[in-house]
Amino acid sequence: MNPLYAVDYGVRAPDGRMQAMDLRPFLDALAATWDGCSPCRSYHCRAVATSSALTVHVVGVALCGFGHDIATASQLLRKLDPDGAALALVIRNEGLEPAREVAESMGLERRESTATIAINAILATGWYDQPVSNLVPPVSGRPTGHLGDNEMLATLRSDGYLPYKS
Repeated sequence: MNPLYAVDYGVRAPDGRMQAMDLRPFLDALAATWDGCSPCRSYHCRAVATSSALTVHVVGVALCGFGHDIATASQLLRKLDPDGAALALVIRNEGLEPAREVAESMGLERRESTATIAINAILATGWYDQPVSNLVPPVSGRPTGHLGDNEMLATLRSDGYLPYKS
């Protein structure tokens, strides 16, 4: 991924500079899912989950496929399960770096499950030709009240899928 987009996710190298994300695990997971190889898909989704930023990116791509500005919060919950819906709603309402912070708090197992579900959703929609960046949708800045985001975010927070905001 272009280092420019690393700024969006707050990904930094040990020396403090922005670091580009390696998208190969994402592409490998898509290929394994397309080929129907469950062991390979599991392996590559685990690799995606080792990076909170890449997990958020995968969920962001799925959000684009559902229609970032038209998918209701309840549709996202049905399509992505609670963890994925939580990330998608944070992407849409707060941005990529806050979503990465939520993904970090999930732990590896939950991120792996989230990545697997999102990969399955992406394969069905075929939306992988656009970056997920603050420069393009689906990241925050548009009103989403009519989509039920505020209520769903509150529910996901109370159910423990998102940290409480101070």
